[in-house]
Amino acid sequence: MPTRSRTIPQATPDSVPHAIFAWAQTLRTPAFARFGGVELAAHMRATEIRSGVGVDAYHRLFLDWQDPAARSDLLASDLPDDLRRKDSAYLVITTKCNNGMATADAEGQVAHKTCAHCLNGSGPNGVSMTFEEVERVVANLPYPLREIEISGGEVLHPDVMPLTLHTLRLCTERYGGDLLLSLQTNGDFLRNPRQCHDTLSLLRDAGLRRIVVASMDMYHAKGATPQDQFEERKRHYARVQENLRRDRVMFVTGDGAAWLPDDPSILTAHFFGADIDNRFDGFIIDDLVPNARAVRAGLVTEADNGVRYCSRHAGARGFLGGGAEDQVAINGGPVYPCCWFTEFPLGDAREMSVPHMLLGYVTDPLAIAQHLGVPERAWEIAQMISADLGAEMRDLQADLRPLNQCVACRRFTREYVALMQRHGYGAYDELWPDMPTPWSHASDPEHDLAFESWVAAS
Repeated sequence: MPTRSRTIPQATPDSVPHAIFAWAQTLRTPAFARFGGVELAAHMRATEIRSGVGVDAYHRLFLDWQDPAARSDLLASDLPDDLRRKDSAYLVITTKCNNGMATADAEGQVAHKTCAHCLNGSGPNGVSMTFEEVERVVANLPYPLREIEISGGEVLHPDVMPLTLHTLRLCTERYGGDLLLSLQTNGDFLRNPRQCHDTLSLLRDAGLRRIVVASMDMYHAKGATPQDQFEERKRHYARVQENLRRDRVMFVTGDGAAWLPDDPSILTAHFFGADIDNRFDGFIIDDLVPNARAVRAGLVTEADNGVRYCSRHAGARGFLGGGAEDQVAINGGPVYPCCWFTEFPLGDAREMSVPHMLLGYVTDPLAIAQHLGVPERAWEIAQMISADLGAEMRDLQADLRPLNQCVACRRFTREYVALMQRHGYGAYDELWPDMPTPWSHASDPEHDLAFESWVAAS
């Protein structure tokens, strides 16, 4: 007897899912994203009226969302096409890297990676997703997508290459040739001409369209003079560029880096990160994300540096969808609003559709504030739910003002979830889950011992 297919609940005009859909579509409009200097709560009230979702709609939706039955109905509902769509996804598949491992170029010169600023605690003993985990994540990504960027760790590491190629093929099979499929690499495994040629052949066959070389990482090292760093990375630049051009890779830089020819058979490349120019005017050092390694190395402090990380493309701004700056980050399965990873993830892409998952956050004050690039103003949204809640949250966020935006957001999130639970909001047993990544967001212990010694010696 054939298995009966599951009936997808319909979001009727009087259902909570229907109202959630309407509110999510409102959040994704350019007008909402471009709020001015007015109080955020006042802006949201004006948005309610302008969008036709009804006065006090946000407050009512937030309370409705606390009902487990409403959440269950939404997760089972078929989504409108516009709510399935996102612009881009950033997918970290490994923390294995040649950080601390020697690599040789065609001239026999040996390079060692010592990336003091690494976000993911990557190193030679890092771990990777399984093939099956990647298959589940790709199946749960939004559809359609304009871009998927695969990162690590070092995705061209010989131990990781089979997984990288499998991931590229999965993405190509699901999204076709129109997808801008790219990967980030430190470029070390492209320094040898033969290895570069063989690697590019495999990547092209798997559907890759762009190589993003996160170069000049050695500029963050302590102990070397600027001239030493300049010369070493200049040689690295030259070798990688020469090898890429030899293999007919179109190299674009600066404002042209986002441009791609219409022909999907053309592979392009560009460099980003700590390059020659912006390292020497101090820009990149000031902009380093204050993760544990960078702080321990003295490259950056946790104090407010005036950098608005959240409003950048790699930050959380627009993560709920609806624009060219719309990106969601997946770190081994757990999903985050930004590529620098918040304290808690939104959920697990190995287990759940990402578009459905994001809809679960369209009434969450912190998620909305992050979506607008201003996580420090979440209290203004919370006061639309409860004056007491808003006041308590305002005091919490005020205590974090001396910290930079990234550190303050991470520390606030843990307090925030506990606060929402304390006020009796049931959805917060499920939202912002305290979920480890496959690598538990931990640094490679052996590498970090060596790293601590290197910092002390420097």
